[in-house]
This record gives sequence, structure tokens and C-alpha cells, in this order.
Amino acid sequence: MSAAAAAEPMLAYEMDGKTVSNPYVMDTEIHEYPDTPRPAKGKAYIDPIFHTRITRVTDRVLDGYEAHKIRFMKPVYTKNDCENCDGSRIILSCANWDWGIYDTATWKLVRYSRRREAGAGRLRSGQIEPRWDARKPNILYYRHEAALWRYDVETDKATLVHDFAKDLGIAKAYVAGEGSPSFDCRYWALMTDMRAKVGSFVYDMEADKILGTRPGRGNWVSMSPSGERFVAASSSPATRGRPSDVNPTSYDRTLKNPVTLCTIGNHGDTAIDAEGNEVYVHQCANRKTNSVDWYTMHDLKTGKATKLIHMIHKTTWPNLTRNRSGIHFTGTCYATPGWVLVTMDGTGTKPACWQHQMIYLLELKANPRIIRLAYSRAAPAPKVHGDHGGAAYALINRRGTRVYWGSNWNDPGSTIETYMLELPPNWYEDIMGKETATRLRRKAAALLGITVEQLVGDVEK
Repeated sequence: MSAAAAAEPMLAYEMDGKTVSNPYVMDTEIHEYPDTPRPAKGKAYIDPIFHTRITRVTDRVLDGYEAHKIRFMKPVYTKNDCENCDGSRIILSCANWDWGIYDTATWKLVRYSRRREAGAGRLRSGQIEPRWDARKPNILYYRHEAALWRYDVETDKATLVHDFAKDLGIAKAYVAGEGSPSFDCRYWALMTDMRAKVGSFVYDMEADKILGTRPGRGNWVSMSPSGERFVAASSSPATRGRPSDVNPTSYDRTLKNPVTLCTIGNHGDTAIDAEGNEVYVHQCANRKTNSVDWYTMHDLKTGKATKLIHMIHKTTWPNLTRNRSGIHFTGTCYATPGWVLVTMDGTGTKPACWQHQMIYLLELKANPRIIRLAYSRAAPAPKVHGDHGGAAYALINRRGTRVYWGSNWNDPGSTIETYMLELPPNWYEDIMGKETATRLRRKAAALLGITVEQLVGDVEK
């Protein structure tokens, strides 16, 4: 073996007392699905094509929610980290909007919010849009009607943070499932009900103050990781006659100084690029005219666009659209700046293109590298949780080391269960180089107002 070959980055895992090492797969070739049976809960295996370690997390029978006629338990959406800040718990949801909190050391279900038991003072059922605290692993926040609540997993107690009905005369405050607060949970972007004069607003939780309001709602709203920017997007030109964001647009946290990011809104997420800038990464397309379709990132402050990869890539637009229904982006891996996670849906078990049912990491620069992780094996199923519950999408934790997604193992009639893919903790240093990785993490930590140690793992208990 040559010195160059010996230095090649490898995916290395401990399996049954032995180290299993294989190269990263960074091509764009079409690989046939491996004939791998659906694993049992808690069982880890090495993907035979992409060499990553995958573990099944949930099982409706073993976890005890089969009696409630629940057909799946999975992460709710791709843009929100289901894992808490120290990686000890994850929160998942099911078809009737009950919530399950799992211990990641044992994959046991430790909290379950059955609808008949939920109420004020504890974890509610419903579309509560939970978000974990950035520093305290036992704390998460959720919204109910027009109020924001703080929930302690250990004590099973919820306390009111703020009721916006008193300030704005609204009946509902929400983020449409996709938005998130700033990384430190200080700044919150929220939308309101249709009848309210205020369409969206920014709340400073530390100061307990609303910083700005505006009439437009949008399809979703979110804060950037630093909390400096408010981002809104919509797929419709109006909301019952009121102004709405047709284009993904960035504002400052007082909802002033708008910057149009692009002219057509599709699935996307905020992220931190390799220069420490906050960006919006999305599918930039015009489906009506079948125009050239790129994955693109836009600087949130300047709107500057950088094309990443051509979405069609080795196939044709008609062939691609017949075999997929959506692309999702996840930029929550803040400890690995300069990368996002991408998932493409797909129908059938024969890949139509290299991205078909693919979960992969995409580098945020022109002519980027790609790290392929796994096939989602998520066949289109009856819709649950609105439009996205039956879709194939994955999300990644803040450290960039664990990927979670729901899959029916390409059986539309089967239960959708959650799977977890592990990346070696040193993958970022292996791919970027140790000096570059350290430099970029310092930039990301400075942007978020924390230390590098806090960014990569240290938290307050």
C-alpha cells in the first residue's frame, strides 16, 4: 500500500470487539440497493455500499405503543434537531401527534405524551413544535396556542415562558413546523393566526420582549443560528389577502432591512458555511418551465448566491420528477461548518439517479465534495403529519455525528420506524484536515457566541 493510500480517510467503527475500516464513498455513481434485511431494534450493522454504521432505534411492539394503533414513530421534520444538546435523548412523534422521548444509551422510551394524559403543566400532545435547549439537556421548549412553554424531561413539569395573546391579541403563535429559534434559544421567530393584524414577530426570551412585528406571515419563519437574522419563505403569493413572503427573504432581528435571497421558494434551511457566514441552502428551481435546477446557497446578509451542484445530475428532468417527490436540507450540524445534510425522496427500489432515496453530506462551496451515507429505504406512504410525515427525510445533530430518519424499509404498508446512522467523531478532521477544521470551528463558535469546546460537546448539566 502506498503512503498516499495509507493516508486516505477511512470510516472506522468498533464492531464486536474489532475495528472495521472502509473508505468514504464520495462518488455520484448509481449503486443498486443492497439486499439488507430490516434490522431488529438496537441492532447495528455496517452498510455494505456506503460503509456507515446504522442502528434501528424504534419498534412499535417493543416500545409499547402498538396498542394505540400508531403506525410510525419518527423525527418530525428535517430542519430541527431531534437530539438534545448532550446527545442523551431524542424526541420523536407519531401520527396522532403524541410525542416520545428516547434515551440514546438504551433506546428505551422514557416519556410518552398520550393525548388523554397531556395538559398544562406537562408535555402536551398536538403540534407543539418542540425545540431542545442548547445548553441544558433536560430542557425543551414548545408552543401551545399563543404561548411558549418550558418543559423539564426529568420532572415531567412544564412552565409558562410567555403568553403572546396578551401582547398581540392573537390566538396562535407557531413556526409551521420548519422554523427554529436561534442556537442559544434566545430569539424566536413566530407566525400568528390568520385573523391577527400582526403576521409574524421576533421574541427575545432573555429580555422577555417582542423586538419587531410585521403583517406578512409566509409559509414558515425561522431565526438564523446566531439570532442576527429572521428568515421567512412562502410558496403562495398571499395569505387571505394579507401580505406574504413569496420569496425567501432575510431581515434583521427587528424585522427591518430585508434582503431577498432568491425569486423562487423551495425546500431549504439555514446553515453556517466554511467562512463562518450564515447562509440559506435550498433547491433553486423553476418547475413550471423545467428550467435548470441547482442547489444553491445565499448569504443571509448580502443575498450573494453560490451554486453548489446541479440537481438533475446525470439524468433528465422528466425521469427525475417521475421518481422523486421532494428534496430536504438540514443545516443544524454547527460543529461541522461548511457542510449540510441532503435527502431526496424516491419511488420504487431501482435508483433513477444517484440521489434517489439518498442521504448524503454536501459541502458548502462551488464544486463541492459529496459524502454518501445511506439509502433511506423510505417508500412513499399514506400522508401523515400533513405533507411531510410520509416523506423520506433525514436530520443531523449539532455535532454532525448522528443522522436520524424514518423508514418503512421500502414497504409502503409497513410501520415507519426511526433509524440512526453514526459518523466517526473525527470525520470532519479527516475530510477537512485538522488545522482547517480547528480554524472553521473557531469561526462557527464565535458566530454562536460560545467556545469551541461548547460547540463540539461540552454542556452545562
